[in-house]
Parts: sequence; structure tokens; C-alpha cells
Amino acid sequence: MLIKGKVKNVSCFGNHDGSITLTVIGGQSPYTFSWSNDSTTQNLTNLGVGNYKVTVTDTRDSTSVDSFTVYSPRQIILNLGHDTTVLGNQPFVLNASPIYDTYLWSDSSINSTLAVTQTGTYWVRVSFNQCDASDSISVFVVPALNLADTIKICSGLSATIDAGPGYNSYHWSTGVQTQSINVDSAGTYSIWVEESGIKDYDTVIVVLMQNQL
Repeated sequence: MLIKGKVKNVSCFGNHDGSITLTVIGGQSPYTFSWSNDSTTQNLTNLGVGNYKVTVTDTRDSTSVDSFTVYSPRQIILNLGHDTTVLGNQPFVLNASPIYDTYLWSDSSINSTLAVTQTGTYWVRVSFNQCDASDSISVFVVPALNLADTIKICSGLSATIDAGPGYNSYHWSTGVQTQSINVDSAGTYSIWVEESGIKDYDTVIVVLMQNQL
């Protein structure tokens, strides 16, 4: 007996849509089939990747053995990276790699990259040769300091310099460790802030204006 098999490989990595269709030539029908996966049908469907061996026996107890291999495309390795914390002084760019056929991000954009400016969880789905993969990442954006370059105050008055919320710690050049400070004298005032391991620095110049008589 001669066994001929037509193999349909798995369409995408991880799928179980492969199949093996057998044709038996010679021998005396009807035939019995014994597969290595314990199936007893002539044809196999819903197969994953692997090697499948079949023993065919005819009514005269003549046997023939053959094996067939079901293959799969390579797995799509999509990795946006670990969840991260970034400083929001410029967009943080997520890169899904430019090698795929199509892209769909959580904001409905369709480019290979996504510029992130706000805290959130972002996902992307890609396709390559009609196979899909997806990944997601959580990004925590620490706001960047944005003090005015110069503050002018009149002699005898004071002004409040506020670094803004969103930080775990504040360190002013005056030694104060609060979100804001009051100043009544000219000079350059600096602040260092920190949040979730991210640090930022900024300065402001205070100019004292003399009162006009």
C-alpha cells in the first residue's frame, strides 16, 4: 500500500488549524487508521504544530506506515518594553518596530510608533502575513517643571513661586521642602523635585523693582 498525504500547515503561530488529508493507494479496502495522536480517522483536522505518524491496515492485515509534519510560521515577537515612568518634558515614543504589515494603537492611530504625553496604558495590535500579535505597556508621566524665567516684584512686597503638584519631594535652594515658597528679595531660586525615581530641576530669577515716588 502507498500512503499519500496532503498537509495544511498552521496558519499562525499558536493556532490549531492544520490538517492532514490521506489518500491510500493499493491494498484491500476498507482500511483502518491508527495515528500517533490516538485518532482513528482517515484525515486529521484542527492540528497544532508537530509530527504525526499513521499506520494504515487493510482487510488482509497488510500495514503501511508513514509520518507527516505540520509546520507553523514564526511567532511574532512584539515587545513594547516594561512598564515605565518618564519625565514629561518631551513625548515618550513607543516603537512597535517597522517590520509589520499593519498597526493599530489604542488611540486608533496606525503608525509603527506612538508618542505618549499622558499617563496611561497603551496597546498595539500588529499583523504580518495575515497573523496578529498584540502587546501593552503602562506609562506614568511625571510632569516637567515649568517655572517662569523671571518674576518681578515691587520692593516691600513678596511673590509666591509654585512648582506645581505631582511630585513626591521638593527641595528649594532656600532649604524649603514644600511645593511653593514666598520670596521678597532678588536672586536666582532653584528647585529639585523627585517622583517615582524621576528627577527634574528648574530655576527662576526674581527681580526687585524699586517703587517710584
